[in-house]
Amino acid sequence: MIIEIPTEADFKNSGLGFINLALDQIFELYSDLSDSQIEDWGEEVDIEAYWYGAKNKLRNSLALVQQGIEFILKGRIASISPFLLIANKPKDWPSKWEKEDISFAEFKILDAHDLIKTINVFHSNKLSEEIICKIDELRRRRNTIMHTVSNSVKIDAREIAVVSLQIINEFVEPFGWISVRRKYLEDSPASTAFSCDHVELLLLTQTHILIDLLSTSEASKYLGYKKTQRKYICQTCKMVDEYDTLDTKTGLLKPNTPTSTNVNCFICEQQYEVKRIDCSYCNGNVIEVDENKCLTCGEFLDKCYSD
Repeated sequence: MIIEIPTEADFKNSGLGFINLALDQIFELYSDLSDSQIEDWGEEVDIEAYWYGAKNKLRNSLALVQQGIEFILKGRIASISPFLLIANKPKDWPSKWEKEDISFAEFKILDAHDLIKTINVFHSNKLSEEIICKIDELRRRRNTIMHTVSNSVKIDAREIAVVSLQIINEFVEPFGWISVRRKYLEDSPASTAFSCDHVELLLLTQTHILIDLLSTSEASKYLGYKKTQRKYICQTCKMVDEYDTLDTKTGLLKPNTPTSTNVNCFICEQQYEVKRIDCSYCNGNVIEVDENKCLTCGEFLDKCYSD
């Protein structure tokens, strides 16, 4: 009998773990670059030297993302039947099957290049040509960097971030990056050893890095975030950012209409009821109801004035 049979969730969770580990390295690189202010040092500093020095981290990140994708693909196959993942013929199965139970992990599993074919034969939700091409390209590049020291493979940090978003949108849920990243940070060793108090600030920081990397269309497609839409102060995010170092205008009118009375933060998902009256300190007219605070400039309105 086969025991310890993995589920779709087992594969998906492992895959997302690899992808998040890759993102750890990407965010660390951009945070170090920002903290150093190297881009302000003058013409004598070559920013390319920074990224050249980061090439091993970028290669590791690419390998981690590709490994994560393969686990997620295996998860989709396991959602039909995990036994579809067994690659070898019965004559090549572990010989001890006659005497004792065998762990699923002892069987040879399908090679990476067979996963897509298996999904599109057996699964009702077939993979698009776009995602197939991207996965194949990443697999080839991963194989190159794992088996050679050639410098011909160019890896871009932004590309790794975008691919991670694509995979989460395709295989987890649309606009699901923030919830996936939050769960990963909440389950981290630091959160276990200390607390989750740091998670929202770290998520706010990393989301801003990500938004800066994305084009307007990519931010909309993968995060549901409209870069051109007017933003409003999220009071929850502002409380998290106690040193006031980050942009906490992360609230968006929902729906985005002149009469809308709801602001939703796309990061922390906090919702605020607002009233539409003119602020006495700025040109804004989106006023949080409970505290009578302008979500454009952050000033508290006089009660008499606002009522």
